[in-house]
Amino acid sequence: MIITYNRYPFLLRLLSFYDQFNTEFNFLILDSSSDKLDEVVKSYLDRKNISYIKYDSSKFFGNKIADGCQSITTPYAVLCADDDFLIPKGIIEGKNFLKENIDFASAHGLYFNHTSSEVAQKHGFSIGPLYQNGHSSEQDSAEERLNAYLSGETGYYPMYAVHRTDLFQQIWSETKTYVFDWGLSELFPCALSFIHGKMKVLRVFYSSREP
Repeated sequence: MIITYNRYPFLLRLLSFYDQFNTEFNFLILDSSSDKLDEVVKSYLDRKNISYIKYDSSKFFGNKIADGCQSITTPYAVLCADDDFLIPKGIIEGKNFLKENIDFASAHGLYFNHTSSEVAQKHGFSIGPLYQNGHSSEQDSAEERLNAYLSGETGYYPMYAVHRTDLFQQIWSETKTYVFDWGLSELFPCALSFIHGKMKVLRVFYSSREP
Protein backbone atom coordinates (compact mmCIF):
# COMPACT_ATOMS: atom_id res chain seq x y z
CA MET A 1 0.00 0.00 0.00
CA ILE A 2 1.51 3.31 -1.14
CA ILE A 3 0.48 6.60 0.43
CA THR A 4 1.04 9.81 -1.51
CA TYR A 5 0.35 13.52 -1.09
CA ASN A 6 1.31 16.15 -3.67
CA ARG A 7 4.42 14.26 -4.78
CA TYR A 8 3.53 12.70 -8.12
CA PRO A 9 7.17 12.73 -9.36
CA PHE A 10 8.08 10.53 -6.38
CA LEU A 11 5.09 8.27 -6.95
CA LEU A 12 5.97 7.90 -10.63
CA ARG A 13 9.57 7.10 -9.72
CA LEU A 14 8.39 4.43 -7.30
CA LEU A 15 5.95 2.83 -9.74
CA SER A 16 8.65 2.82 -12.42
CA PHE A 17 10.99 1.12 -9.96
CA TYR A 18 8.54 -1.70 -9.25
CA ASP A 19 7.82 -2.01 -12.95
CA GLN A 20 11.33 -3.45 -13.36
CA PHE A 21 10.55 -6.48 -11.17
CA ASN A 22 8.61 -9.61 -12.01
CA THR A 23 6.56 -9.84 -8.81
CA GLU A 24 3.02 -10.84 -7.96
CA PHE A 25 2.52 -7.80 -5.75
CA ASN A 26 -0.76 -5.91 -5.72
CA PHE A 27 -0.43 -2.16 -5.27
CA LEU A 28 -3.03 -0.02 -3.53
CA ILE A 29 -2.38 3.72 -3.94
CA LEU A 30 -4.00 6.09 -1.44
CA ASP A 31 -3.83 9.60 -2.84
CA SER A 32 -4.90 12.74 -0.98
CA SER A 33 -3.12 15.19 -3.27
CA SER A 34 -4.60 18.56 -4.08
CA ASP A 35 -2.55 18.64 -7.29
CA LYS A 36 -4.04 17.46 -10.58
CA LEU A 37 -3.32 13.78 -11.18
CA ASP A 38 -0.17 13.35 -13.23
CA GLU A 39 -0.95 11.95 -16.69
CA VAL A 40 1.95 9.50 -16.65
CA VAL A 41 0.92 8.26 -13.20
CA LYS A 42 -2.62 7.91 -14.54
CA SER A 43 -1.34 5.56 -17.25
CA TYR A 44 -0.36 3.07 -14.54
CA LEU A 45 -3.78 2.98 -12.91
CA ASP A 46 -5.39 0.68 -15.48
CA ARG A 47 -3.01 -2.15 -14.69
CA LYS A 48 -4.65 -5.18 -13.13
CA ASN A 49 -2.34 -5.23 -10.09
CA ILE A 50 -2.84 -1.53 -9.22
CA SER A 51 -5.83 -0.12 -7.34
CA TYR A 52 -6.26 3.59 -6.71
CA ILE A 53 -8.33 5.47 -4.13
CA LYS A 54 -8.60 9.26 -4.15
CA TYR A 55 -9.18 11.16 -0.90
CA ASP A 56 -9.81 14.77 -0.07
CA SER A 57 -6.59 16.64 0.66
CA SER A 58 -7.80 17.38 4.20
CA LYS A 59 -8.00 13.67 5.06
CA PHE A 60 -5.81 12.94 8.07
CA PHE A 61 -2.88 10.61 7.44
CA GLY A 62 -3.99 7.91 9.90
CA ASN A 63 -7.61 7.99 8.77
CA LYS A 64 -6.58 7.63 5.14
CA ILE A 65 -4.60 4.49 5.92
CA ALA A 66 -7.33 3.08 8.17
CA ASP A 67 -9.97 3.53 5.48
CA GLY A 68 -7.79 2.45 2.57
CA CYS A 69 -6.41 -0.70 4.13
CA GLN A 70 -9.90 -2.17 4.33
CA SER A 71 -9.58 -2.65 0.56
CA ILE A 72 -6.52 -4.91 0.87
CA THR A 73 -7.34 -8.40 -0.41
CA THR A 74 -3.97 -10.13 0.07
CA PRO A 75 -3.08 -12.04 3.28
CA TYR A 76 -0.04 -9.83 3.96
CA ALA A 77 0.33 -6.06 3.77
CA VAL A 78 3.05 -3.43 3.95
CA LEU A 79 2.94 0.36 4.06
CA CYS A 80 5.24 2.25 1.69
CA ALA A 81 5.82 6.01 1.57
CA ASP A 82 5.97 7.50 -1.90
CA ASP A 83 9.60 8.62 -1.44
CA ASP A 84 10.93 5.27 -0.14
CA PHE A 85 12.01 2.17 -2.00
CA LEU A 86 10.96 -1.08 -0.34
CA ILE A 87 12.96 -3.86 -1.97
CA PRO A 88 10.81 -6.70 -3.39
CA LYS A 89 13.12 -9.46 -2.15
CA GLY A 90 13.00 -7.98 1.35
CA ILE A 91 9.20 -7.84 1.33
CA ILE A 92 8.99 -11.46 0.16
CA GLU A 93 11.47 -12.59 2.84
CA GLY A 94 9.38 -10.80 5.48
CA LYS A 95 6.19 -12.46 4.26
CA ASN A 96 7.82 -15.90 4.25
CA PHE A 97 9.11 -15.39 7.77
CA LEU A 98 5.66 -14.46 9.11
CA LYS A 99 4.14 -17.55 7.47
CA GLU A 100 6.45 -19.73 9.56
CA ASN A 101 6.47 -17.75 12.83
CA ILE A 102 3.05 -17.03 14.27
CA ASP A 103 4.37 -15.31 17.41
CA PHE A 104 5.84 -12.49 15.30
CA ALA A 105 3.57 -9.58 14.36
CA SER A 106 5.96 -7.98 11.88
CA ALA A 107 9.04 -8.67 9.80
CA HIS A 108 11.32 -6.48 7.72
CA GLY A 109 15.04 -6.06 7.09
CA LEU A 110 17.86 -3.54 6.84
CA TYR A 111 17.25 0.12 6.02
CA PHE A 112 19.64 2.36 4.11
CA ASN A 113 20.02 6.00 3.06
CA HIS A 114 21.09 6.84 -0.48
CA THR A 115 22.12 10.16 -1.95
CA SER A 116 19.59 12.22 -3.86
CA SER A 117 19.82 12.28 -7.64
CA GLU A 118 21.04 15.91 -7.59
CA VAL A 119 23.87 15.13 -5.18
CA ALA A 120 24.76 11.94 -7.05
CA GLN A 121 25.18 13.88 -10.31
CA LYS A 122 27.73 16.17 -8.69
CA HIS A 123 29.55 13.94 -6.24
CA GLY A 124 28.65 10.36 -7.10
CA PHE A 125 26.21 7.89 -5.64
CA SER A 126 26.60 6.57 -2.10
CA ILE A 127 24.58 4.43 0.26
CA GLY A 128 24.87 3.72 3.98
CA PRO A 129 22.92 2.26 6.91
CA LEU A 130 19.97 4.27 8.19
CA TYR A 131 19.84 2.67 11.65
CA GLN A 132 23.19 1.85 13.19
CA ASN A 133 22.14 -0.22 16.20
CA GLY A 134 18.69 -1.57 15.38
CA HIS A 135 17.74 -5.15 16.09
CA SER A 136 14.81 -7.54 16.37
CA SER A 137 12.36 -7.33 19.24
CA GLU A 138 11.92 -10.90 20.49
CA GLN A 139 11.06 -10.48 24.16
CA ASP A 140 8.29 -12.80 25.27
CA SER A 141 6.07 -10.19 26.91
CA ALA A 142 4.30 -7.27 25.27
CA GLU A 143 5.36 -5.02 28.15
CA GLU A 144 9.04 -5.76 27.56
CA ARG A 145 8.77 -5.18 23.82
CA LEU A 146 6.87 -1.93 24.28
CA ASN A 147 9.28 -0.58 26.90
CA ALA A 148 12.28 -1.46 24.72
CA TYR A 149 10.72 0.39 21.78
CA LEU A 150 9.69 3.50 23.72
CA SER A 151 13.08 3.75 25.45
CA GLY A 152 14.93 3.57 22.13
CA GLU A 153 16.60 0.28 23.01
CA THR A 154 15.19 -1.58 20.00
CA GLY A 155 16.39 0.98 17.48
CA TYR A 156 14.00 -0.27 14.76
CA TYR A 157 10.27 0.21 14.50
CA PRO A 158 7.67 -1.69 12.42
CA MET A 159 5.93 1.22 10.68
CA TYR A 160 6.98 -0.05 7.23
CA ALA A 161 7.37 -3.73 8.10
CA VAL A 162 5.32 -6.57 6.63
CA HIS A 163 2.25 -7.51 8.71
CA ARG A 164 -0.56 -10.00 8.31
CA THR A 165 -3.42 -8.07 6.76
CA ASP A 166 -5.96 -8.72 9.51
CA LEU A 167 -3.57 -7.33 12.13
CA PHE A 168 -2.56 -4.44 9.87
CA GLN A 169 -6.22 -3.46 9.48
CA GLN A 170 -6.86 -3.79 13.21
CA ILE A 171 -3.87 -1.62 14.08
CA TRP A 172 -4.95 1.19 11.78
CA SER A 173 -8.59 0.96 12.82
CA GLU A 174 -7.50 1.50 16.43
CA THR A 175 -5.20 4.31 15.31
CA LYS A 176 -8.10 6.06 13.59
CA THR A 177 -10.13 5.77 16.79
CA TYR A 178 -7.54 7.19 19.18
CA VAL A 179 -5.07 9.35 17.22
CA PHE A 180 -6.04 12.81 16.00
CA ASP A 181 -2.72 14.57 15.31
CA TRP A 182 0.69 13.91 13.79
CA GLY A 183 2.40 13.50 17.17
CA LEU A 184 1.20 9.93 17.67
CA SER A 185 0.49 8.94 14.08
CA GLU A 186 3.58 6.71 13.87
CA LEU A 187 4.22 6.03 17.55
CA PHE A 188 0.76 4.59 18.27
CA PRO A 189 0.50 2.00 15.44
CA CYS A 190 4.07 0.86 16.11
CA ALA A 191 3.28 0.44 19.80
CA LEU A 192 0.23 -1.67 18.92
CA SER A 193 2.34 -3.86 16.65
CA PHE A 194 4.81 -4.52 19.48
CA ILE A 195 1.95 -5.31 21.85
CA HIS A 196 0.49 -7.87 19.43
CA GLY A 197 3.72 -9.72 18.74
CA LYS A 198 7.46 -9.81 18.17
CA MET A 199 9.31 -7.94 15.42
CA LYS A 200 11.95 -9.61 13.25
CA VAL A 201 14.75 -7.72 11.52
CA LEU A 202 16.08 -10.03 8.80
CA ARG A 203 19.59 -9.68 7.40
CA VAL A 204 18.28 -8.68 3.99
CA PHE A 205 18.24 -5.39 2.04
CA TYR A 206 14.76 -4.06 2.76
CA SER A 207 14.54 -0.30 2.23
CA SER A 208 16.43 2.68 0.85
CA ARG A 209 15.45 6.31 1.14
CA GLU A 210 16.85 9.73 0.44
CA PRO A 211 17.94 11.67 3.53
